[in-house]
Amino acid sequence: MIDLLAETEVEYATFKDIDYSDAQISGRDIAFSVFEHCAFSATHLEETKFEKTKFVDCAISNVFNEGARLIDVEFERCKIIGLRLYPCDQSVFDIRFKGCKLILCNFSDAKMKGAVFADCEIEESCFQNTYLRDTDFSGTRFRDTLFSKCDLGKSNFEDAMGYSIDPRDNKVDGCTFSVPAVFGLLDGFGIRIL
Repeated sequence: MIDLLAETEVEYATFKDIDYSDAQISGRDIAFSVFEHCAFSATHLEETKFEKTKFVDCAISNVFNEGARLIDVEFERCKIIGLRLYPCDQSVFDIRFKGCKLILCNFSDAKMKGAVFADCEIEESCFQNTYLRDTDFSGTRFRDTLFSKCDLGKSNFEDAMGYSIDPRDNKVDGCTFSVPAVFGLLDGFGIRIL
């Protein structure tokens, strides 16, 4: 078994049931790897590059990711608290979240064209000045999540619920929405629908 704390370059590895809370995993190159049932709480991931890596059923909270890179990364059924993309050493992200719970996350100023947030729960999170064209939000439930100055063009909100998106402040051309959640586009107009 590979010791992630000892190696600086890791490829084609699987890590299961490991608690990396408060661990120093900075400056690593991790590629083509899978983390299953692992915990990352206050983990130091500064300047670590994750490429073609998958996180499954992991708990991730308040990680230190300054200078990190996330290239073709997938999160499946993870609980993620306090993830911030703006400290990362990149502006374009190829990232997928499937069946995840995201709380207090900040995706501001990121370019995430074609991202996936499918069947997720997104709570008290922020998408500000985020490029999200062609993003899949299908089946996702939102609560107290901000969309401001985002390009959401051609994104899919089919069966998504709880979003409040002001079309005067965000680009929504070509988006797919479902009834009745589509009425969330009217929240900023101060009207009542009976």
